[in-house]
Amino acid sequence: MKIFSTVYDYQYNHPNFTSRSPQIRDAQWVCHILNTTFPHTSSSKFKLIFEHYIQKSDKKYSNLVFNSYSDISNFINKQVQKKDSNSLFNKIKSLFQTPEQKQEKKQKEKMFSIIKKNIDKIGILRKEEKSQFEKALYMISAHKVGNCQENAILAEFIMKLNGIKNAQSCILVQEGLDPHCVCIFNIDDTPYKEIIKNKTLIIDPWLGKADFANNMLKYYKNNCKDLLSFAEDKGIKLNDIPFVHLSDEDIKKYKTQFPQLIFKSKDHKFMQKQTKNDR
Repeated sequence: MKIFSTVYDYQYNHPNFTSRSPQIRDAQWVCHILNTTFPHTSSSKFKLIFEHYIQKSDKKYSNLVFNSYSDISNFINKQVQKKDSNSLFNKIKSLFQTPEQKQEKKQKEKMFSIIKKNIDKIGILRKEEKSQFEKALYMISAHKVGNCQENAILAEFIMKLNGIKNAQSCILVQEGLDPHCVCIFNIDDTPYKEIIKNKTLIIDPWLGKADFANNMLKYYKNNCKDLLSFAEDKGIKLNDIPFVHLSDEDIKKYKTQFPQLIFKSKDHKFMQKQTKNDR
């Protein structure tokens, strides 16, 4: 069980603000302030825990490894459907089980139901009749749940609240794998069209990490194989989805509601390099 080799350890609880680039430090601050202002759980982040439990729950699944979070969801749904089945075969099978086997089966069914409820909750909340931004804010602030999509949207929100208009949510897509949502923007203030080396930043609050896009794509491949399966030798498409549209009145309202989301520094303006006068 490799939980401590990924996002569960150092990155989330100990953000790195020591980068030489002020833009990366500020982007890392976005990850930090989002997760401290809106503490929440992410069902997709528990892929390893779900996988580990399933492997331990039955010997026939001891070598089972899931390629994606969707695979786990499909597996759990099938297990719950089996539990709800009143087939003659299941009834006869239960007659030959010992009390210990029946208790173990009952505990397993209960755990599968809990996992399914955890997975389904986000899907249910995403059906609320609200804008994508309003849903993300509602889910993470009121229900304290959200996956990478909600995290990316709120990162975009924090960026725009601090005057970065060209920030936007983006879906990383690779054929055959689960998509992954991040916030992306170009530090030279140009609208995002494609990754520009040393100009495009990826902010990933779900992982608690931010860096130049090329570095982040390498990080996903080398450090997140058990959560994100992006392969470097395959093309990754980036579908931009600007979800956050704030009027001047909206910005004023949210700055009053969430003053902690406004960047404050004596050294430099948000996402700007230090000037000689600042040093």
